[in-house]
Amino acid sequence: MKKNEVIELAQWFSVSSLSRFVWKEENSLLELEKPLEQFSIAQPIRTEEDNKETAYSKEKEHEEKVKENEFILRAPVVGTFYASPAPGENPFVTVGQKVSKGQILCIVEAMKLLNEITSPVDGTIKEICAENEGMVEFDQKMMLIEVD
Repeated sequence: MKKNEVIELAQWFSVSSLSRFVWKEENSLLELEKPLEQFSIAQPIRTEEDNKETAYSKEKEHEEKVKENEFILRAPVVGTFYASPAPGENPFVTVGQKVSKGQILCIVEAMKLLNEITSPVDGTIKEICAENEGMVEFDQKMMLIEVD
């Protein structure tokens, strides 16, 4: 990996909504990590027509009643949802399992980049909404966590 490619990836990562990024190439390994508090979810660019449709769908999606002690884990990027670290291996988490803040819950692959999604809270997995190896959209509900 060339120096300018590393700089470009680091710049992209610094403004992305990811908290951890790993890039593996033949003889290269690049790992970038930042605290959860440092990132914010970027909003996609939309036309006025898209905004009307999106506003309606977001409104419907967010109408879902969430209890005060529940946290919805949403997809930070469009990509493929992986419940386990590799095919045939046990999933990172299952419904009913206790999780800790910072624990890996799943992977979302976007543009051949594997993004480890970690828990922002301590709690119990109440629901897994995304299908293993299925596509997730930006801001799609992936899991519901009951906060301790």
